[in-house]
Amino acid sequence: MNNLYFRWLCDLVDGGQDYRLLLKHLHKVPFYSRIPNDDNRCGDGLRLRELYEDETGHMASSSFPCTVLEMLIGLAQRMEFHLYGTNSELSVSECFWIFIKNLDMDWCDNHIYFEDGCADRINEKLEIFLKRRYGRNGVGGIFPLRHSNVDQRRVEIWYQMMSYLMENYKF
Repeated sequence: MNNLYFRWLCDLVDGGQDYRLLLKHLHKVPFYSRIPNDDNRCGDGLRLRELYEDETGHMASSSFPCTVLEMLIGLAQRMEFHLYGTNSELSVSECFWIFIKNLDMDWCDNHIYFEDGCADRINEKLEIFLKRRYGRNGVGGIFPLRHSNVDQRRVEIWYQMMSYLMENYKF
């Protein structure tokens, strides 16, 4: 892992020092898709490497697949774009931390990370998310819904986000 690139990613989401270990964990786990078109979320994450190179002039390693951290930040950028200019405007950082809270990982700061079983709990939550073992209403994933007629485990992440935005924000 390129440390400069990782720090740059952390800066995008105001990761600071308090959650650095969680973010590092997310950056070691490859994102993969089980639903058609979710590979586009990989593309969003991989575009961060190009943006990093454009902004810094440094190369980000392209030898590893898109990570969960990259995918979540790329998706947070998309969410920020959709909320821009509305009464519900949020930053990339705010969007990202909403995802972390929805995945129930916001408790895992650096002080807790080395406690017994913490990394295992994070891995369990990531497996639920990546293998789409969350609730049919999206609870356990990044876009839980209060009202859903469609099993969110079968809906691509993009459309989950659109439903989440419509349910939670004013346009």
